[in-house]
Amino acid sequence: MGKILVLTILLLAAFSCVEAADSVGIDKLDAVFLNFDKDSEGWAGVSMDGGKQAAANLPKLVKMEKGTVKGSSRGAAGGEGPDKAFDGSAATKYCVKSRTMWVHYQFAAGKKKVETYSITTANDAPERDPRDWKLLGSNDDDQWDVLDEKAGEKWSKRFERREFRIAKPGEYAYFKLDITKNHGEDTCQIAELELLTAEDLEKKKETETRDKPSKKTVLKKIKRKGPATAHPDVKGWKPLFSEDLSNADFPKGVWTVSNGEFTASKDQALWTNKDYENFILDLEFKTDNGSNSGVLAYVTDTRKWIPNSVEIQITDDFAKKWASANPTWRCGAIFGRLAASKSMVKKPGEWNRFTITCEGPFIDVVLNGEHVTAMDMRRWDSAKKNPDGSNKPGWLNKPLSKHPTRGKIGLQGKHAGAPIWFRNIKIKEL
Repeated sequence: MGKILVLTILLLAAFSCVEAADSVGIDKLDAVFLNFDKDSEGWAGVSMDGGKQAAANLPKLVKMEKGTVKGSSRGAAGGEGPDKAFDGSAATKYCVKSRTMWVHYQFAAGKKKVETYSITTANDAPERDPRDWKLLGSNDDDQWDVLDEKAGEKWSKRFERREFRIAKPGEYAYFKLDITKNHGEDTCQIAELELLTAEDLEKKKETETRDKPSKKTVLKKIKRKGPATAHPDVKGWKPLFSEDLSNADFPKGVWTVSNGEFTASKDQALWTNKDYENFILDLEFKTDNGSNSGVLAYVTDTRKWIPNSVEIQITDDFAKKWASANPTWRCGAIFGRLAASKSMVKKPGEWNRFTITCEGPFIDVVLNGEHVTAMDMRRWDSAKKNPDGSNKPGWLNKPLSKHPTRGKIGLQGKHAGAPIWFRNIKIKEL
């Protein structure tokens, strides 16, 4: 993911358990980016170019009816009390300075038959997530029945919402979630606890059905010359950039070429000075520890290229933050839109080979001998959703189906302090 001039991050859940910031540059955001997940509603709240999307893409939760809330403590700090576990928002959390915690809810309207409950993880620190717990029910706030019990539960992501069925539900006025063990830190937290009746579940089902992506569009067949599904013989192909960079656009002094290797000293892209359509691009790249770069195709605006391009992602998938990231953020993916079928990138310091075919709306990626990605841009016809129903990052808010299939080609520079190198960059126009 490349440089955005300014991103305003509204970290609604960031109180004492994470250091908050109102506005940070793209080079500060890698940790926040890992909060994106295609199976949840995605982003905690990202604002770009002054827009406001605060908490627009978190899991949709049921806000509990008015009731009485208690907890094992007042919370780690202001704004992290037990009431935040029932406010209908995953952007807030109940956070306590202890490895255990409990939260207690009394329905104001009397007894309720809760059939399912859900827990949503908070914004940071997986070690604080609940591991062992009991859900208890009572009608006098003294004698408690065990409604459900879990041990050894694992969570795969931030803002993950999981439902748990109660085998034998009964009517109770009081409910308590008693977390007896977390995943190892001296702080415990959850973003939300939902206590769902049959009526709540039916309403939620209706909402999910209404918000479900429409049926797949039947696409007209387009005759193709055919993508490169293996690395081609590039003899006779033209260099994309001359070694003196006379046919490239970039900020003066940022990009240099030595022994045929292109690299950048800053997070600034290297652009072709002409537009391309229908081509095969073949190149080699080498990552460093934690590298996060990309090849940029069909770029219609080099100043605001992020929503106006298609990025074929380059990352050091061996780095912990990328190995555990959303698959659409890993090497060989179409960034934020389509994951590679497998990770084929080599370890930092070793040269990798990319062959990228861009033919009209079709984009195919071969990485180190494996055809890992095949995209038909016409299927990406939503401003918010990918064809599989997952959410895109908020700044990729233009449907690819309407994006021109002609534009500049770019290479992303030194992003987030991690360098990247390119060589043998050749192109064949189809």
